[in-house]
Amino acid sequence: MNDFELTVELDSPLLLSGARSGMVDPARLIRPASVRGLVHTFARALFGPLLASNPENTRHAERKLLGAQGGVKDSQHHEYGATFRIEVVPSRLGNPIRVLNCPHDQRKGKREGFPEDRTAELIVRPRPHAAAADVNFSAMLWTVLWTGFAFGALGNRSRRGYGSLTLTDIRGIDGGATPDLGALLKNAGGNVQQKLPVWQQVPADRAALAKDLCSGLRAAQAAAAAWLGTTGPPTAPTGAPSFFQLFGPDWVSIGMAFESSAAAMSTLMSACSGALRSNSSLYRRTMGAGGRDRLASPLWVRLYRTGQGWVPVATFSGDPENRALVDQVLTAIGAINGGTYQTLPVVAGRGGC
Repeated sequence: MNDFELTVELDSPLLLSGARSGMVDPARLIRPASVRGLVHTFARALFGPLLASNPENTRHAERKLLGAQGGVKDSQHHEYGATFRIEVVPSRLGNPIRVLNCPHDQRKGKREGFPEDRTAELIVRPRPHAAAADVNFSAMLWTVLWTGFAFGALGNRSRRGYGSLTLTDIRGIDGGATPDLGALLKNAGGNVQQKLPVWQQVPADRAALAKDLCSGLRAAQAAAAAWLGTTGPPTAPTGAPSFFQLFGPDWVSIGMAFESSAAAMSTLMSACSGALRSNSSLYRRTMGAGGRDRLASPLWVRLYRTGQGWVPVATFSGDPENRALVDQVLTAIGAINGGTYQTLPVVAGRGGC
């Protein structure tokens, strides 16, 4: 059995429109298409650095695992076929609430969203024919799903903290086993954990969260490298990436703890707005808006609930030589202190991971 089920919990309001713009879907469920979009984005982010930032090879790996969005087939790669399936267990997210579209600017009004603390159950069904031909297929799909939920968010303004969902459980369907990374990671070395963390309880503080994310990202990258058939360390790309990528823990910055998700998002959006006003063309160019191959904004910030409060986790893979305004944003949320990045901290007595 390759199917598995995930439990996710909202750490910040989810602005997820339905058929009517600005209003939640009457079914009051997470939309499977939104989850698939998130996972496709982070499949590219995870695979890209391992394939020397080659867009064609990255897209091929993404579609080989997830299928083509909408079931579009490629004449040269017949294995793409339809996308993997996401089913939402029909348990409503509760009554919608009206929340500020931009918490730093009340003039931009409110819109409907789902409140924090709601949970949802998602059933994941790998593509049957591909899974039958690859015993590691389910584990690799779980790896990409974990990466998307660990570093991304869903819905409107998801890159600014809205729609941050934390994985709290994973289990097999109908008594089946959960996806096992053991076979993928058997040659990865003794310092790579053979599981991806889920947060059944909120992390105690920023350090505990960082340790979890650090070990999880190492496991995800090692699993992806094995699945892609690479040997040795990932190939280092040359030049600036052409789209959002997750290179390693030193590209993930953790901000200070805020007393509420609204306070964290207000600080973040205010900093983004200020940077955009001060030099709009430089900010947009740094964020990749002018790049021909841009597939997603290279700056993502999502929120995690911890015992200390809501902590922003930022990933940035834009042009490192022209990023002063993005640094200004990261400084505002405490991800940079005195010019030094507060990246995933010491683990087992060593810097980084």
